[in-house]
Amino acid sequence: MDPVPSGKKPLRYRWLPYAVGMAILGGAVALVLLYFHFSNREMEMTVQGMMDQIKSEQQDHLPVDPAQIEARMQTLKNMADQSNTPEASVMSAVASLSLELVDKVKAAQAAEQDAREYNPALITSRDDLASQMESISTLRTKQADVLSFLQNFYEHIRTVLLGAGIGPNDINDLITRTRQGRDLSPFIALQQSKVKLADDRLAQLHFLDQNWGRWHAQNGQVLFTDQSAQSTFNNLTATLQADAAQGESPQK
Repeated sequence: MDPVPSGKKPLRYRWLPYAVGMAILGGAVALVLLYFHFSNREMEMTVQGMMDQIKSEQQDHLPVDPAQIEARMQTLKNMADQSNTPEASVMSAVASLSLELVDKVKAAQAAEQDAREYNPALITSRDDLASQMESISTLRTKQADVLSFLQNFYEHIRTVLLGAGIGPNDINDLITRTRQGRDLSPFIALQQSKVKLADDRLAQLHFLDQNWGRWHAQNGQVLFTDQSAQSTFNNLTATLQADAAQGESPQK
């Protein structure tokens, strides 16, 4: 059995920082317009331009680069931090939260890149095994960080806006508006599948470690000296491949 599922990274994963950033930005803009109104015309135009561009890119299914979001949100934060208007503290807090998500997504993508060579059939020494375990463990940690952020998304909003001096009632209204504007469940499900895939890989590696000396790689396959261990490893591989296929399936 092939231990390494193949296939391109789903485009929707590259939408992740935009989708959540859009939810934060859109909800915050609604709050600002409702309670403050923009007193800084330049900031208003910048925010509206960002929202229009993000909408256009999502509609056209264009690839998403976290660096683009990082640059946009940093521009917004710098502008807000230099302003003394009432809405500036809200926009600065929103930009900071978006930048936090971008950092987490970039870290997960870097760990994914480091783990791209995952293949138990290439292990020839305990050092090889330890190296693959380390890279997959790091990947799992980074993916779990993104998942935790998304699962606690609205509490993050509440925390940063309380820190910006926004009242609890206004924050509740913003959260209601944000929930109505963006369903995060598909992105949460996607991250859950990525964490599960890392767990599947670690299960394979731990089994190989526990059975060191009872298996060898041949022609791209991991072969055990006894059928029971071979069956267990094949089942782990089948689970990995099934979870990978499920993660690649379209989500609405």
